[in-house]
Amino acid sequence: MKRKIILAVTVLLLVAGIWFAWFLNKLHRDYTRMINDAPKPFVIGVETNRLKTLRDEIAADHWRVVGQGVSGYDEVLGVIGMPPNVEGMTQFLGHPLPPFDWSDMDQNKRNVVIAMLRSLHSPHAVDRVFHLNDSRQSGVIFLQESVVEFHVNTPAGLLSGTLVKKTAGNEEPPGLSKDYPDL
Repeated sequence: MKRKIILAVTVLLLVAGIWFAWFLNKLHRDYTRMINDAPKPFVIGVETNRLKTLRDEIAADHWRVVGQGVSGYDEVLGVIGMPPNVEGMTQFLGHPLPPFDWSDMDQNKRNVVIAMLRSLHSPHAVDRVFHLNDSRQSGVIFLQESVVEFHVNTPAGLLSGTLVKKTAGNEEPPGLSKDYPDL
């Protein structure tokens, strides 16, 4: 009888060990697939030439604001424990997604959440650069050569919006904001 109990416990432990190994391997495969499918991190550029040129063109009235408001990024950043401001956007967009860490499942879980949110909320930029000003209080992403997404810290929260380059025949329609963000 004692032999049967030892054999049953041994088989049970062996089955549990095989299942646990299979489960960890599945976690690893799923993690790797998700990280590889997520948009790659942005490069963070501070006071880039492209940002300086944009500022000069805004001053020359070559751009118009087509929409702005306190963004939903505040909530997204809060979910992953990043500050709801431009610095949080910098951390979110520039966060590297490292390979699976067998010893830190909490970090793996956080990376999966960031990968999922980045897949849902990462802008499709032409250069994958988040252009920050010197004070790191505002940043822009060039979605196209004539369309820019901006983010600015304000007392009310993270102000986000879109700038569109003016062209001939693309004059300012009535009712659009003329309040340019402080980039």
